[in-house]
Amino acid sequence: MYLKMNNPKRILRIFFEGFSTVAKSYSKCILLMRECDFSKSYLYETISSRNFVVCSEIIIDLLIESRCEENGGDLWKAYLIANNEGYSFQSFEEPRFSKLYFYDIPRFSESDFENIIEHFGGSKIAETTSMTPDFILGNIAIELKDLQKESLFNDDRRTSIAKIFKTDSRFSININFSNLDPECQKIYKRTIANSIKNVISKASKQIKEFQKIKSIDSSGVFILNTGYFSLDHSLLKEIVQETISKDTKTIKFAYIFTQSVYHNAVGDLQTDYKQDLIGIMPDKLDGIYEACLKIINQKMSSIFQAAKNSSPTASPQYPISFFADNKIFYWTPPRIEPSIKI
Repeated sequence: MYLKMNNPKRILRIFFEGFSTVAKSYSKCILLMRECDFSKSYLYETISSRNFVVCSEIIIDLLIESRCEENGGDLWKAYLIANNEGYSFQSFEEPRFSKLYFYDIPRFSESDFENIIEHFGGSKIAETTSMTPDFILGNIAIELKDLQKESLFNDDRRTSIAKIFKTDSRFSININFSNLDPECQKIYKRTIANSIKNVISKASKQIKEFQKIKSIDSSGVFILNTGYFSLDHSLLKEIVQETISKDTKTIKFAYIFTQSVYHNAVGDLQTDYKQDLIGIMPDKLDGIYEACLKIINQKMSSIFQAAKNSSPTASPQYPISFFADNKIFYWTPPRIEPSIKI
């Protein structure tokens, strides 16, 4: 096919790594765009329209028409398309199998921890019109909170994060907590901490209400993180520790549990479980680590059983990107090194 240049324009070449929301794989991406059309918002919209999520720094340079023509081939073809149609897009996908099957990983839920509480001699508190915690273990009240929603999909949270990087002039900004400089980490942590503090505050109110009808010796909160992917377990632990020690007198202890699922383009699958005890843990809960590990083993064994498992499944983690305050932000989960080369 012969392409002719119409009304020559200055053409930008834009490099970034993207994640295909369709193929569920990473690609090296090259986007050629007319300089007169370029804006950060249009760049983000164009990448999104190709079903890609930005997951790296964006690098931009200006192409020289004569050199592109001299080079010829795909570069010159892409240059002409961008000049005539506004942009051209190429992606170079990582090695992958076209048809992959991933086992469904059972998600931890409230019923699993109800089983653990019952194992220790406790029970679920029947729901009433008044606020009550979820479980009672002797004279210990326990409220369970499950973080199932990713806050990076929340517009208010995106706005709060964008404010942290108000003076940052980069085209794309990595908001993985470990990638931030110490000052940004402090501000980011305060932003994230508010939502966790609200969770603990709500648990505290429920337990205080319960104390009006029953005397208790201690109270705590179980926090499951089965969907708030961008909240690293170590950061969650740090926030909960500070909240319990400084912001509440009602909540004496916390048990936090994080479940994460990852897979890659060649079919490898990995699931991680992390758990921690915080505060003054009652003796009645001694052995909770071991009890939880037992359920983990049962759940993982059930994956390979012939009978269809009807329990809820854990969603795998994928990169997240969003546009706010005229900037592109991105978060990426850990990657699994492929076990085979294809």
